[in-house]
Amino acid sequence: ACALTDHNSLGGVVTFLEMCEANSVQPIVGCQLDVLPHTGVALGAEIGSLILLVESEIGYRNLAQLISCAQSKRCEGQVPHVTQQELAERSAGLIALVGPASPVRQLLSPPDPPKVEEYLTELVRAFGRENLFFELQPGVSNELRFFNDCFIQLSEFLRIGVVATNDAHYVWPEDELVAMFLRRHRPPHWLTDKGVELGEHRRHLASSREMRDRFAFLPHAIANTQLIAERCRFRPQLRKRRLLVHEYARGFDAESFLWDLVFHCATERYGLLDERVKSRLNEEFDYLNRHNLANYFLLLWKLASFLNEQKIPCLVRRGAITTSLIAYVLGLTGIDPLAHHLALEPLVEGNAAFPDVTVHLSSGYLENLIGYLKGSYGNERVARIGHYQYWPRQVLLKEICRWAGLPDQKADALITSDAIATRGDKAARWADLFGGGVNELSPAHPASVGFIFHRLHPLPRAFVADENRLVLGGENIGQVVPLSYPDGHTATTQLDAADCDALGLPRIGLAASRPLRILDEAIGFVRHERNRQFDLLHVEDSDAETYRLFAQGRTAGIPGFEGIGIRALLQRDRPTNLDQLIRLKMTCLGGQDSADRSPPGTTIADCRLAYRCAYVKAHYPVSYYTALLTSVCRHRRSLQQLLREIAQESIRLLPVDINVSKYEFAQVSDRTVGTGLVVVRGMGKSTAEHIEKVRRSGAFENLVDFCRRTERRHVSHRLIENLIKAGALDSCGWRRSQMLAMLDRVAGQARLQAG
Repeated sequence: ACALTDHNSLGGVVTFLEMCEANSVQPIVGCQLDVLPHTGVALGAEIGSLILLVESEIGYRNLAQLISCAQSKRCEGQVPHVTQQELAERSAGLIALVGPASPVRQLLSPPDPPKVEEYLTELVRAFGRENLFFELQPGVSNELRFFNDCFIQLSEFLRIGVVATNDAHYVWPEDELVAMFLRRHRPPHWLTDKGVELGEHRRHLASSREMRDRFAFLPHAIANTQLIAERCRFRPQLRKRRLLVHEYARGFDAESFLWDLVFHCATERYGLLDERVKSRLNEEFDYLNRHNLANYFLLLWKLASFLNEQKIPCLVRRGAITTSLIAYVLGLTGIDPLAHHLALEPLVEGNAAFPDVTVHLSSGYLENLIGYLKGSYGNERVARIGHYQYWPRQVLLKEICRWAGLPDQKADALITSDAIATRGDKAARWADLFGGGVNELSPAHPASVGFIFHRLHPLPRAFVADENRLVLGGENIGQVVPLSYPDGHTATTQLDAADCDALGLPRIGLAASRPLRILDEAIGFVRHERNRQFDLLHVEDSDAETYRLFAQGRTAGIPGFEGIGIRALLQRDRPTNLDQLIRLKMTCLGGQDSADRSPPGTTIADCRLAYRCAYVKAHYPVSYYTALLTSVCRHRRSLQQLLREIAQESIRLLPVDINVSKYEFAQVSDRTVGTGLVVVRGMGKSTAEHIEKVRRSGAFENLVDFCRRTERRHVSHRLIENLIKAGALDSCGWRRSQMLAMLDRVAGQARLQAG
């Protein structure tokens, strides 16, 4: 048997279970959890840890909650830990091991027998005597031998069992070199063909024979280890769907409710349903029922309904879901697969439990959508998914060279050469480093560096939150997947998307879309200046003015149609409907033959988005240009093309003005755009908001007044200089050269007077 007991984490548990099963090894799920020894102990004190092993399903749920509870302490600015009371409340189904790293460590050096007995009695009361053991580790140091002796004596005195453990941190003995690098320990002077001098660090995975030899003096410890292995046979149930539960009218379940809903929505879209529509819907219903996806599609429908009700532009542009007629009639996608001759593609690929769905929307609405999900289903059922960050090759090599003490010049030469890359797997085993009479190597030798590199590349280096991917559960997620809080406030799963999928938790991607943000801002200007009722959902795909814009190649700011090549194709082919536009895009993407194939859903979705952007640009050009300018103003090439189009449209662009301009560009009238403070180098949104707040009490009269009324921590000396150079203070009546010449003296005096 082999137990995974990571520190305050269950990360990698699914892969661990699958690999153990593939290699006929019994896996044990566990964790090394940091625990405060007593309620009254200050947080500044050293926190010990207990090894907790899962015996049953309730034990797994309790362990997941304990880890989530420990990690939540980050939200309070503390290190992860649980208190003795929190541990006692969730101890059912768990076996606890008290080892050299446990809180009892502080009570044994120097020994304090009454407190030791009191603490261990608390643990017995929490777990039960049959679920508490002392952990004996191989006595490779005086300290470990001391603790082993103490635990053996306490075991006899308190009638608590002892178990033999390995405390493995890596697989092979030679991996100690890699562990030394990761811990940033001082590298050894030499590496020999007999290995690294391990000293007190014997942390490799020992064989059963090694374990029996090490603990031959205590056979009942080995017997207890085998007993625990027999007891801890629980496995988290994989591939079990943990879907959100929706409320239905009496007599309905997810499948019947979805059936009625889909046929109602389909009738609204198509009128009387013909055989082609009915046949396709039946085909898709059979697929959804076989894969138990009805509940998941209802979740997506509720999501789409919320976005439509709030008039939030959104887009599902990739994946097999774009070929689904049910997804179309429910409003999940804007693509009619029958009209575009799209056959249904498998919605679930490989071993995945759910379709891979990503909703694109304006960045400003991401938190709104997350808030809606939490409000509808509960905070405890929504969390962000974590993902692994991997070592970039050059970064890893540079770190290894620096640790090994290789001079910078030699390190750079080694990194840029093929000396490491060409060794491949030859450096994966220790024996391959030595040969041809070589018995020892320096840690800085290319072969040593290569050994460490190939042990770590391409393994992950860190686990971080994926801000745009959510996991949703039909129960408290913290009971299925432990949660962490890497940023101090956002609940994030300790497992990545694939592992969450294996545990049956539905997930959904949210992606911030720049074109949708531009479109949303443009629609806001349209509603404010021209048409309060404007709604893109009611726009037809056959608007002549929009296709005239495409035919003229006036596509600056139209996503996917800005390049010189596609603009030339537009001017040549002059598309007059959406199908022609899609075929032209297909030709541009894959050559002439592509236009004859059925277009993928992604291309159709992109063309529909481009059409909507072009519609707003054709009918409300000032609104669209205003939104677009904020987005591209710091990209010189895009800005130049855009300014040419604006001049051709005879649209007036007002200069930036400290007394008028907001942070972003603003539509002033039907033919006028006001430049935003965003064009000023070094200007941030918070600084612009500070300037707007100050000028509410009156316009700035001159440079002196501006310096006196604004705060140095918001508006720096360099930023004032940039404002002058950008012409933002021209309305004050002084020349820019005059203001720059007097800036040092004026700014200092004005801010000194302001206090």
